Amino acid sequence: MQKQRVIGIGEVLWDIFPEQQTKIVGGAPANFAFHCTQMGLDSILISAVGKDVLSEELIATLDSKGVKYQLQFNEAQTGTVLVSVDAMGIPNYEIMAPAAWDFISLNEELIAQVKNAAAICFGSLAQRNQHSQQTILSLLEQAPENALKIFDINIRQHFYTAALIHNSMLACNVLKLNEEELHLLPTIFHWTVTKELDIVQAINENYKHIHTLIITKGTAGSAIYNNKGHCCSALPTPSVLVAETVGAGDAFTAAYIASMLQGLSIEEAHEKAVSIAAFICTQSGAMHKHP
Repeated sequence: MQKQRVIGIGEVLWDIFPEQQTKIVGGAPANFAFHCTQMGLDSILISAVGKDVLSEELIATLDSKGVKYQLQFNEAQTGTVLVSVDAMGIPNYEIMAPAAWDFISLNEELIAQVKNAAAICFGSLAQRNQHSQQTILSLLEQAPENALKIFDINIRQHFYTAALIHNSMLACNVLKLNEEELHLLPTIFHWTVTKELDIVQAINENYKHIHTLIITKGTAGSAIYNNKGHCCSALPTPSVLVAETVGAGDAFTAAYIASMLQGLSIEEAHEKAVSIAAFICTQSGAMHKHP
């Protein structure tokens, strides 16, 4: 039986931890592709890197992690992010601009990749530049009608606009938010709602085509809603010894989507996602083999 093809498209970069004097390959689409591979799917990362030493090291690391990729090379520098982690393991990001992944170009190779995709995951960060934004939105239009198009919003710093978020929500049918992002939406869209259920209802009313809403709330748990505003599953977050939370949300999204594609129920997929995300929180870095 042929494995289902899933794609993470957008940024791939080095997360640099100055205090520890270490760097780790990151970027939400790269993390998504890695964890879907760990879940047994045919996963590929679509991104761009520079013609520099950092890209050589990055590609070698992706190879060692078993991540398949379709990478373009351009004149910009391979992406880097300075990461500082607080006492609770919560990361703060300082993202370099411009980066090579700001200039992902549409071509026949990329279109061929998405033609048979069962799922495509994308975010807001890689759309901060019009060049990559147009490529990402064009590729989503080329995807099969029944493909899962996951907008893992991943708001970072000032790299978003209301129009970018709106157009991405029009292009997706699955929306992933953390608690902070959920409560930012009313500010972005000038909605006069503040409570979780009211924000969910506003999303349902304005974006009826989004059939699944995934909300992660850190230690407060997580929830899966449908487009009728019904909470299909709500689970607490396991108590674990947190090393850091970098990449935990990406692991959650990948595990949930992979589980749904493999025929698990919403509740089973949610349990798997919670379990994998909790495991990643106990590790340094986002790409670790699943237990």
